This record gives sequence, structure tokens and C-alpha cells, in this order.
Amino acid sequence: MTGRQDRLAGLGKTRDRAMVLPLLGFALLMPPVGDIFQLDLKIAGVPFTLVYLFAVWALLIACAWTLSRQLGRAQVADLTGGGVDATAGASAAASPGGTAGSPSGQSAGGSDA
Repeated sequence: MTGRQDRLAGLGKTRDRAMVLPLLGFALLMPPVGDIFQLDLKIAGVPFTLVYLFAVWALLIACAWTLSRQLGRAQVADLTGGGVDATAGASAAASPGGTAGSPSGQSAGGSDA
């Protein structure tokens, strides 16, 4: 496989993980699974059920953040041709007043006259 095919395969796996994450969160917060963690136990005065709910919530947010970073990097690398530093290519492409989109080399905002 070429480098581009490897990147696309990795991007597909990351997209698959991103699609499964809400399903996993839904399953972990459903009453049958939640009932398993309904214990008469308190951690620092907080019922264990609340600790479980907020732990699942925090885990889902952390996983979503990680997956979004991976997807963003993969898409930037794909757009920039897979350069060594994909974040530098993204910041250069997104700079205001750039001439990348203008065929005549002028910025898109105005004219010389």
C-alpha cells in the first residue's frame, strides 16, 4: 500500500470509531447497564450512581475530543498532500488575505485601483 492508502485506511477506522462512540455511550447509560451500578455506596458523600454517570459522561467527552483531533489531522494531511507538518499547511491555507484562491496573485478582497 502507498502512504496515501494507509492514511485513508486509518481515516476510515477513525470514522468507524467516531460512529460507534454515541452507540457505546447510549448503551452505557441505558437502565439495564445503569442498574448494575446502583449500589448503596457513597464516594466522598456522592452516590455511586452519580459517580458512574459523570464518569461515563467525562469518558465520552474525552474520547470524542481525541477522535475529533485525529479526524482533523487526517483531513488536513489529506488536503495538504500528506506533508511532514500538516498543521503548518493548515494554518498557511487558512491565513486571512492569502493569495491561494486568487488566480492573479491579488488578495480576494480588493483591487489596486
